[in-house]
Amino acid sequence: MMQKKRKKRNRAGVLILVIVFLVGLGVLLYPFVNEWRIFRAQNRAVAAYDEAAEDLDEEDDAACLEAARPIMKCCLRLVH
Repeated sequence: MMQKKRKKRNRAGVLILVIVFLVGLGVLLYPFVNEWRIFRAQNRAVAAYDEAAEDLDEEDDAACLEAARPIMKCCLRLVH
């Protein structure tokens, strides 16, 4: 009888140690994994922007610039 109780206690102790280890590992790895995910997302955003910029022709570029001029003038008035 005593042998079975000891085995159960030993298994419970090992299980608790494994859970504590995994939680600690997760806490230690979280900053690195999060930074890697953010880096990947930023790279995808930059790649999408580059692709969109390459697809613009000169007429679209000029039209965007003309549309932005009033906004830029307004912003410059607010700054000065």
